[in-house]
Amino acid sequence: GINAEYMGYTRLRSQMAAEGTTEEYTLKTKAGEVKKSSIGFSGDAEVKYPNGDTFDGHFENGIREGKGKYIFASQDEYDGNFKANLKDGIGKMTYKPKGEFKGEYYGYWSK
Repeated sequence: GINAEYMGYTRLRSQMAAEGTTEEYTLKTKAGEVKKSSIGFSGDAEVKYPNGDTFDGHFENGIREGKGKYIFASQDEYDGNFKANLKDGIGKMTYKPKGEFKGEYYGYWSK
């Protein structure tokens, strides 16, 4: 994981699941079609990854692009824009309490 600094606290930050890998997972399109990966998919879909993370948002050619909501298995969540599978632009990161701290970050994300 990656250490993230937030309001004076350091915690291990969850990493997002990778797209375009050979590992299968469940992708359900808004039309109800079920796929085993996002490879080559463009449009809106809900995804459940093997690590317990979920994503509800837009894909372009198999990559998270545009608006979406990503919920980590830890229940931390990011709601905002994506570019090349990463948080990008304006978004909100909500950290769920785990005995360390809880809070939200509204801001601009970039690589």
